[in-house]
Amino acid sequence: MPARRGLRSAQHRPALREHPAAELFGHEKGAFTGATEARGGVFVRADGGTLFLDEIGATPPEVQPMLLRVLEDWEIRPLGGSRPRRLKVRLITATDANLETAVKEGRFSEALFERLAGYQIWLPPLRERRQDLGPMFLHFLREKLTQTNELGRVTTPAPGEGPWLSASVAGQILAGAWPGNARRLRNVAAQLVISSRGKNFAELDATVRALLVPTRTEDTASRPAMVRVTDDEIRRALVDCNYNQSAAAKALGINRSSLYERIQDNPLFLRAADQIGEDELLAAHALHAGDVAAMARELRCSPKPLKKRISDVLKTRK
Repeated sequence: MPARRGLRSAQHRPALREHPAAELFGHEKGAFTGATEARGGVFVRADGGTLFLDEIGATPPEVQPMLLRVLEDWEIRPLGGSRPRRLKVRLITATDANLETAVKEGRFSEALFERLAGYQIWLPPLRERRQDLGPMFLHFLREKLTQTNELGRVTTPAPGEGPWLSASVAGQILAGAWPGNARRLRNVAAQLVISSRGKNFAELDATVRALLVPTRTEDTASRPAMVRVTDDEIRRALVDCNYNQSAAAKALGINRSSLYERIQDNPLFLRAADQIGEDELLAAHALHAGDVAAMARELRCSPKPLKKRISDVLKTRK
């Protein structure tokens, strides 16, 4: 019986606000003012399953020793109760707070910290996982477009029109510092969809721009060459080289395999030739009079596979 109930869920029950432990451990009728009936806490509801406590670093000081006792013997006693109950719960906690600092400053119990730290998973902030930005942003964008019945904007563009999300707009979004991690990324995707409703192309209005935070200048001299190359530099190199990946890698001073890996990690860098619709392909061919380099710039596609693709399409249309 998996459960996702964190300490913050207590805010949905105003009568229990003065008793934060009640949400975790439950209470008997009459245990405190407002406790008009007995109620089991989240530990009881998760018995036999998994309990996820978000923002564990925000656990009130008076609750921390109570939580520690539960984790030591896996017995729970509701507020106002006298009989303990044995539990079998898999506990997972999460926080973006620095618990080591909180322990040193006396804001978090060292004993509780050590009890919780049996197995830790460290997830770096989003700004340090830039290869995840593209896939995550597309996920949030599709999620919001599905809610507004506009998913076709990113799956089936109108014939003869460019992509709804241009490389320029995507580049400006993904070049940010993302201090708010995934929450900020989701908010930007939602705001972009809302502010661009009724428009043929996604636009960065003032509201979206206000959510974007520029990256800070970093001293990158000591980092490996591929790590030093930013997403924005890759985009510029691809544009300057008409999306010729070999030429772009040379311009960036990195090997081609490293650039290929970065491109695979970020689908917004480059479009695969076989993913471009025939109508869009033929429209670009007509607009640029068959100039493959110009078509590559517009379609964000490598020239060599693009040339083969347009050749195959033209053969089938004869």
